[in-house]
Amino acid sequence: MTVQKGNKMTAPEYPSINEFGPWRTPNGATWGPGDGTCNDGPCVTVAEGPDGWVAVTDNKIEGAPVLMFDRQEWADFREAVKRGDM
Repeated sequence: MTVQKGNKMTAPEYPSINEFGPWRTPNGATWGPGDGTCNDGPCVTVAEGPDGWVAVTDNKIEGAPVLMFDRQEWADFREAVKRGDM
């Protein structure tokens, strides 16, 4: 997503990851290393941030990238998954 400021397009200002709540698995369980919530396969976790931002990562992979979505991007992504587009 880009933001238009005057006649320039700029990247959005992302919130600090420290502003996000706890990492949770898709079933809503709070994730913690070694807690048994993600024993097999990838462990996609989501954290809610300020102003509707959402962070997503795979906590089984050390140093995995964190993807950040604003409120609308997250809603669009979830709808695409529900439709089977992803």
